[in-house]
Amino acid sequence: MIHTSVICKIEKYEESTGIADLEPLFLDENGSPLPKVINARAQRQRFKMPKKIVLEGGSVNHSPIPDMGTSHTINNGDITVSYEDSQTEDVILFPFYEKGDIVLVSIPDYDLSDAIKGRKGNGDSKEPHGLTSAIITGLVGDMT
Repeated sequence: MIHTSVICKIEKYEESTGIADLEPLFLDENGSPLPKVINARAQRQRFKMPKKIVLEGGSVNHSPIPDMGTSHTINNGDITVSYEDSQTEDVILFPFYEKGDIVLVSIPDYDLSDAIKGRKGNGDSKEPHGLTSAIITGLVGDMT
């Protein structure tokens, strides 16, 4: 039985949605593997970012890339982040995980389906600590 947290290995991760399938790295009370965690949500972060970033005293190379884009390489100088005129924007960032990464996963006490929509309630499942409510909180494994 999983009570609140478990360490898992990423089996599959979809970067655009922050959804992963995980293999728990602990065993149950009988020494058997814990069930796979399917469709765990990665914890996201919202940052307030400046709309304007300034390069002071340096130079930038622009190189064409496919699909009419441009790659930028800073040769020297300093990037200054500026909040001039309070022009900021909210940016939501998903973490980037790869297959095999070792992560800490939190299992809420109740089904999170109501809570993530901003509603009070315990979701559809009445079973506490359901794996369908798993949330990946971050990397914890050895990075070597």
